[in-house]
Amino acid sequence: AAARHDYKLVKEDKIKGEAVVVITCVPKVEFAGKVLSGRASVRAKDGAVLKIDWDPESFGGYKEVLSVAEKFKMPPTVKSFTEFGMEKNGLRFPSRDVTEEAYGAGRAKFIRSTTTIQYKEYKFFTVETETGIRMP
Repeated sequence: AAARHDYKLVKEDKIKGEAVVVITCVPKVEFAGKVLSGRASVRAKDGAVLKIDWDPESFGGYKEVLSVAEKFKMPPTVKSFTEFGMEKNGLRFPSRDVTEEAYGAGRAKFIRSTTTIQYKEYKFFTVETETGIRMP
């Protein structure tokens, strides 16, 4: 499968005391408007993605946000991120997802909606299978 994004190192940072690198993930021209984009904070020691700050302009329906911004005569200040704070057997899972639709800035900021999803009490289980080969 062909890569859908171009990646670029933006900066080095820390999340909860752990060294991370922040990488932009921008769709290749042929995938623009078809896949999400944003910035990934990747743990330096093992490449684990700890957080993704999504680019709201890559969301389906962002034209509605621009329409509302025009109606309010205020610039959109939409933010959205996903944190991957749960780790099990080397795989990372979301722990929190936040999206805020707002307009304006500072004291003139109007928050139209905020959605916060907390992922808790993951339940992991094992599925055992048995394979048998029968000859006709």
